[in-house]
Amino acid sequence: MLSLKPSSPPPMPPRLLIITAAFGEGHNSAARNLSLALDAAGAVTHTADPCLLGSPLVTEALRRGYRVVTTYFPRLWERIYRSTDQQDFRRQRLPLMRKPERYLARLLDDFQADAVVSTYPLYPYFLERIFEETGRRLPVFTAVTDSIEINAAWLKAPCDCWLVTDPATRQAMVGAGLPQERVVDSGQRLRVRLWFVASRAKTAAPHPDARPGQFLPRLWEYDVAELFLADPESGRYLEFNLAPNGAWWNAEFTAPRVRTDGANAQMPDVQTFAEQATDGSWAAALALPLDLLEARIGFGPHTRANVTFILESPAQRFLSANDLGGGEPDFHRPERFSTLQPTAIPAL
Repeated sequence: MLSLKPSSPPPMPPRLLIITAAFGEGHNSAARNLSLALDAAGAVTHTADPCLLGSPLVTEALRRGYRVVTTYFPRLWERIYRSTDQQDFRRQRLPLMRKPERYLARLLDDFQADAVVSTYPLYPYFLERIFEETGRRLPVFTAVTDSIEINAAWLKAPCDCWLVTDPATRQAMVGAGLPQERVVDSGQRLRVRLWFVASRAKTAAPHPDARPGQFLPRLWEYDVAELFLADPESGRYLEFNLAPNGAWWNAEFTAPRVRTDGANAQMPDVQTFAEQATDGSWAAALALPLDLLEARIGFGPHTRANVTFILESPAQRFLSANDLGGGEPDFHRPERFSTLQPTAIPAL
């Protein structure tokens, strides 16, 4: 005899609240990547910035102050950063953070999360107090955006698990006394990337010493594609050179043609790709970590940019997406760059 039993309903996907903060921007980049990965795995996520939502004016003032100090007074910032090692955030309720803490409590109620993932080190302390007041406790995961040298605010955070992006950071945190079973190397960088793609249907003449993926100065003496990204507030800008075979180079400037101290400082974790057809046509791409762009020049909706080409070496033609004015070819005119205009990719 066949017995039919009602099937049990499918399990509900976990609801994960991801909380971030606009200080340093690496927090936002990690939050975006976590959201993408967790959504792809079937979770229901909601990403929010309790500081920005709970106290927008104060947060914007602090964000601007952070950028000024880290850009122009790095030694002062190092002193401030290290001084937080002595703070006990479990007991100290920062006056400027009271509204963000109350907003976070509302977020927990409104979203009905099953767990919380924080990419900002202070939020676990907020959550600890909220849980004590409400009597409802959720699992808390802290995604650490520091690397190698870890601030004590991360190490002391009251949470169930710390998520890191590389073995060296995990080793440093375990060495600082955290239980090794609660420090998890995610095995992948929590990064999204800005892609710069260039191509031409003619044979190129790249630098003779250029090799695919190699960091090499003076690529601009031969055929090259160039990307410039500028912060209109500080005047700082980045230059990226991409050779047709995938060799690359970068530099950072505080003003037109005024290089930073690290004259040949290579941006870490940059990836390049290149292909060349039998007829000589070529395509190359440069993948830039978005969190590093955010940290260096505050990359965002206000960023100004330009794309240029140097072609047909050794005679050389100089091409620019923006009108840079007359005179001798000079791509270092950030005041003439245009604001980036994001465009949705049409569905196929």
